[in-house]
Formats: sequence, C-alpha cells, structure tokens
Amino acid sequence: MYNSIKRNLERAWEFYRGGNYRASLGLVNQVETAGQRLINALSEHSRSKANYKRRVDAVRNQLENLHDRLDDCGSETAEKLVRQAIEQMERAVELARRNSYQAALKALQQAKQMATRASRECGGTQSLQKQLERMINQGERLAESVSPSDETGRRFVRQARDQLRSAEDYLKAGRTDAATASMKAAQMALKQLKKHLSEDRF
Repeated sequence: MYNSIKRNLERAWEFYRGGNYRASLGLVNQVETAGQRLINALSEHSRSKANYKRRVDAVRNQLENLHDRLDDCGSETAEKLVRQAIEQMERAVELARRNSYQAALKALQQAKQMATRASRECGGTQSLQKQLERMINQGERLAESVSPSDETGRRFVRQARDQLRSAEDYLKAGRTDAATASMKAAQMALKQLKKHLSEDRF
C-alpha cells in the first residue's frame, strides 16, 4: 500500500507541474484516502500486537495448570480438548511470528475457549467421582442390612450396584452425561431399598 501511495503522489506532482490540476487533485484525494487506510491498518496492527502479547502468557499458564490436573481428572473429553487447545496455541504463536496478530488473536481465543471447556469438564468429572464414591459407600452400608432371604432387597442392591458400575465405567471414558444418568438410576434404586428396609422393620 505504501508503494502505491508513493507512486500516486509522484504522478499527482507530474499532473500539477503539467497544469492538469483536476487529475492532480483526484490523485491527491486518492493518496489522502489510502494514507488514512494505511494509518488505520498500522494502528489496528499495533493494537492486535499489544493484545496478543498481553493475553498469550495468561492462556499459556492456563494450559500448563490444566495439563497438571489431567491425571487426576481422568476425562478423555478433557484430554482431547487440551490437545486441541495446545494445537491452537502453537498456531497462534506461529501466526504472531509472521506478524499476523489478528489471526493469532483468533487462534488464541479458540485455545482459551477449549481450555475453559476442558477445565469445566475436569471439575464436573471430579465432582461426579466424589458423589459416586459416596453413593457406593451408602449402597454397601444398606446392603449389609439386607438378609439373604430378602429377595426384594437383594434385587434393589443388584440394581444399584449395576448402575454404579456403569457410572464408574462412563466416568473413566469421560462420558459425564451417561455417568450422571446411571447415578440417578442408582440413586432411585437406593431410595427404594431404603424405603423397603424401613417398611420391613414394622
């Protein structure tokens, strides 16, 4: 753009010196418009560069902290999101190296969004894991109160255990929605078991 502005400005002077004032004025207007666009583009480039430098370390730290949590999280979905976030982060760095800061900012934003989703996934998985452990302990305590001859009670115990095992498998696979559904089914079986044991005492 700069070279084009320079050429047009030289031609404008040539027209002016040749007495062609209308053509000279037209080119001057074009030069002025192009110059303003160049100034705006340089200003936008500077803003994008500053924004990139301000955000890149924050996203990098977010990914590093998240990577440390993955082993405890155990979610395949979170692991996949982190891999994708790292790829976008590397793309952002490469774009910034080529001075494409606007594109780099977009890649950086995608990396941040994926990291945030992974963080929520890990948080949800860890919370469900603790809830599952509490339900397993509750189920085993209730199962101890079921006599060998109590077929109804033993059926509720089997239902709860089956659903809790399924929930455990789903959590290991990172399928939190399916795990939640199995845990709800297990909770229903445990409530029925508790009610049955309460009624059986009278």
